Amino acid sequence: MPRVEDYKALKKEYEDLHTTHSAAVEKMDMMKDEINQLKKQCNELFKERDIAFRERDASKQQCTAAIRRWNLTIQERDYLQETIHIVQQQHEEAVKEMKVAVAYSVKLNKELKELNEAHDADVKEYRLIMSERDSVHNDLEKLSKELSQAYNKNKSLENEIKSCRDEKKTLQLHFESLKRELSSALHDRDKALRECNNYQERFGEITAKNESQREFKSHLYYGLSREIENRKDSREKVASLDLFNSCQKERMDNLDQANQEIERLRKLADKYHNELEESLDEAEVSKRRRDWAFSERDKIVLERESIRILCDSLRKQRDDAVSKLARAIRDCDDIMKQKNDTAKELNVIKEKLEAQLEREVNSLQLQATCRYSQDSAIDTDHQDWDTEILNIDMGELGTNEDLGIDLLGGKDAPLCPNNNAIYISSINKGSVAARKLRVNDCILRVNSLDCTSISKELILETMQSLNSATLVVRRRKPAFPSRSIFTTQLEVNNYDHGISLETGIYINKITPGSMAAKDGNLDVGDRVLSINNITLDNVKDSREAMLLLYELGDILTITTIKSTYCAGNCGSRPNRDIYKKYINSTTQTDKSSNSIHQEPYQKPQYVQSRRMRTNVPEKPHRNPLSVNNSTSERDQEDGIAELDPVIDAFRPHPLPPTTTKYPSQHRKSKELDKISGTWPKARSIPVIEHGTGTIHHPRKNKERLPLSVLLNSSPSWSSQNNSKN
Repeated sequence: MPRVEDYKALKKEYEDLHTTHSAAVEKMDMMKDEINQLKKQCNELFKERDIAFRERDASKQQCTAAIRRWNLTIQERDYLQETIHIVQQQHEEAVKEMKVAVAYSVKLNKELKELNEAHDADVKEYRLIMSERDSVHNDLEKLSKELSQAYNKNKSLENEIKSCRDEKKTLQLHFESLKRELSSALHDRDKALRECNNYQERFGEITAKNESQREFKSHLYYGLSREIENRKDSREKVASLDLFNSCQKERMDNLDQANQEIERLRKLADKYHNELEESLDEAEVSKRRRDWAFSERDKIVLERESIRILCDSLRKQRDDAVSKLARAIRDCDDIMKQKNDTAKELNVIKEKLEAQLEREVNSLQLQATCRYSQDSAIDTDHQDWDTEILNIDMGELGTNEDLGIDLLGGKDAPLCPNNNAIYISSINKGSVAARKLRVNDCILRVNSLDCTSISKELILETMQSLNSATLVVRRRKPAFPSRSIFTTQLEVNNYDHGISLETGIYINKITPGSMAAKDGNLDVGDRVLSINNITLDNVKDSREAMLLLYELGDILTITTIKSTYCAGNCGSRPNRDIYKKYINSTTQTDKSSNSIHQEPYQKPQYVQSRRMRTNVPEKPHRNPLSVNNSTSERDQEDGIAELDPVIDAFRPHPLPPTTTKYPSQHRKSKELDKISGTWPKARSIPVIEHGTGTIHHPRKNKERLPLSVLLNSSPSWSSQNNSKN
């Protein structure tokens, strides 16, 4: 009954839900109709707003002077707001850096605890293995004792089986003798029966003759001596009866004795037969026990052999572990010695490189001042070299898939007699490196591997073995900015596209790790021409463009135009310079090739002072040797910046950037900090005026760049660190 009531209640609930669902569906249809009507109204309002905007533009043309003054005040206000925002971001970044450092120290403590726990676990496991080894030895001794006992028992069983066989033979002989006696007893019984039959026949003839004689005598002497005859007859009858009774008794006695003897012999034969069957059963049981004992002995022997083999393997593993531990201790001592030696050597090399850099900077300043008055027409045709740092994700590359690039040059086949540089000759479309690299790029470094004096095969093998490769590439930059139009299709699929727009319409921000950042074709500063094939010529507000971005759909199509002299996805020049400084201030090791930027702000002031000291204005001129000198200067600066965190890593405690070892550098860095502000240094991005889309280039005075540029231009290391954590 309760189940029927539950069923009815559930049925009622189902009907109610069905009715509510149908009502909700009807409401949804009505809402869709209302949404379509609202969209139509919104489009009409947009058209009306466009008309109002046009009227406003007409009114603006009549009062241009007042609008210009108002724009100047707005620019000053925006400038002040940007400076306030920059200061707030710097404060937030400093707090984040402190939190990252604290988290890193906590992580190191956890790793140390884990290592100690692993060491304790290994020691416990070793002790457990040794105790198991002792127990195995004890078990082996017990098994050997049991084996000897089973062997002795087996011998006793074999002796019992032999005695049972002898008894069986004697019983068989006794049984045969009993059979013979039984046959002789049967023969005697038959003989006695024959004699009894003969006696019966004889006694029958005698009685018949006596009766005939008595009848004859009775007829003859009937009258004379009747009483005498009667007496004689009674005597003869008694005698004959006595004889017959004695014969019958004798015959019955012989038959009883024969039957008793037969019964006795039959019982004895049955007894011997039962004993024989029991002895046969015992023999079978003893055979089975013997076979079981043999099988158990074989098992014990096999187990003993396996235990011996296991003990040998455990002994070998223990010896290997002990030898590895000793080798690791020796290697640790050697590594500590090498670390101290390399720290000393690095200090010496750094001092030498700093002195050499100062000499080269002075010579470059003299060359730049001497060649400043050269022909401007020739200078405009000259193309300068630019060093860029690119992050290529190799995780999408399969095990047997090719990188899609062809290289020329190298140590084995140099293009010039004294030039072992490696250049990219061709790039396959759709490959992993197609969006990052270009033809004629010169590869200077792959992670921490210097590529100036190695073979091209080694570079390809190194890149294929990495999950994420950071390449330092030298390429030519055009003298005039190039304009290129890109149409990008992002597979949104309920993911955030990560694009923020401003009036103009230009891309203001790209969220790190978003679909736009992963695609790589869009950069901050790109002008947006159309969104989903809808032109933005009549759109003058960034909110309208953002509404177009957030329209429902699986694919977002954006057409942009670039006005930078950088190719592909390297971003603007100021961002790239800051990004290069940022990477050079981090620790790069072979051990952590996937996450190059593990300590992003380890020594910013020290690197900034050296970089600012070598920041000489570069001007194009006709001499290619000066270009090579500038690029070699950059490479040496990058090398020094990479050596700084290595030296700090070898020290037991992090030292401040102002040490007593470099007093002159400390004074110079202080003076430069007073003059030019905090790290990093770069030219600011052109300011986009709100409402009109006018680009205002900044003044040539030095100003602080917000640290958010670093977060926007370097998404690779942050995503890798987040994935690791």
